[in-house]
Amino acid sequence: MHTLMDPPSKTTGSCLKCGATYANSHMGTHLARCHGAGDALHLVITGGGNTWWMHLAARPTTTLRDLDHHLRATWLECCGHLSSFTINGVPYEEIDPDADFSWYSAAPRSVAARLTKVLAVGSTFDYVYDFGSSTELDGRVRGTIAAGKRKITLLAQNAPIAWACAACGGPATRACGCCQALRCAPCCDQGQRCDCFDDADEGWLPVVNSPRVGVCGYEGPHAG
Repeated sequence: MHTLMDPPSKTTGSCLKCGATYANSHMGTHLARCHGAGDALHLVITGGGNTWWMHLAARPTTTLRDLDHHLRATWLECCGHLSSFTINGVPYEEIDPDADFSWYSAAPRSVAARLTKVLAVGSTFDYVYDFGSSTELDGRVRGTIAAGKRKITLLAQNAPIAWACAACGGPATRACGCCQALRCAPCCDQGQRCDCFDDADEGWLPVVNSPRVGVCGYEGPHAG
């Protein structure tokens, strides 16, 4: 894993309620037992195949806009880019009343829609943040689950990935925003850098636990 183009095929994470550790493929079953039945939607969001993932409980009043805000705050927000959900071939976006949608194959609908109006157990959806340097996510409704009073509750998330520095093999902490090479801070300081930028400090982004790592100006949760 010497570049971000070579992520692990499977990662593990911990249940935030009891601390039990599972791969994504088994986490949903555990969470259903750990939290019990309820009326919240149990959402599974993945990025980079099955590398990055999170399980969420979304209350019945939750809207697509609420989910968009959560994904931005947790995994994505860097420069206020546009985003869009696609459900059953229909895009859901922030609607500009003056926009021309004549070129769309399907005119977008508003993200003000409640999840329970557009999704059901077994439903899948796509999400994209930033239509330039895009980060694409996949989502599905696994079932229903008990949840607290918050509109969206994070139930579990993959643990940080142990990326390796391409120069020395040690823990990587920096990623090139151009070629996505990985380096540790000591190797960068010693001149073991990629050839993308002339300035030693230019173009490097922190290695963070997100499918947007090394992209655009993303520096981690709530950055930007």
